[in-house]
Amino acid sequence: MVTVMQLAFIAVGYAVSSSCLVIINKWAVDFWPYSSSLTFVQLTASWIAAFLLGKVGIFEVDPLNWAKVKAFSPACLIFFVVLACNMK
Repeated sequence: MVTVMQLAFIAVGYAVSSSCLVIINKWAVDFWPYSSSLTFVQLTASWIAAFLLGKVGIFEVDPLNWAKVKAFSPACLIFFVVLACNMK
């Protein structure tokens, strides 16, 4: 069961990390003008980090399930587009 404090911590952490990502991406695009490839590299690095942290046992990571992949693909695509549009 998630407590109110844990939920607040998760929400604030998400907001801070999202804000930082936008600011860092705007800074990074000044040095690397290919925003789509930069976003792809960042998302791939996040996937690798989540995978490795799950294998080590630091986080609990759900196994890859193709039904979930198909269900979440539109949201991931929209997220990618939003990030790419913010970096121009």
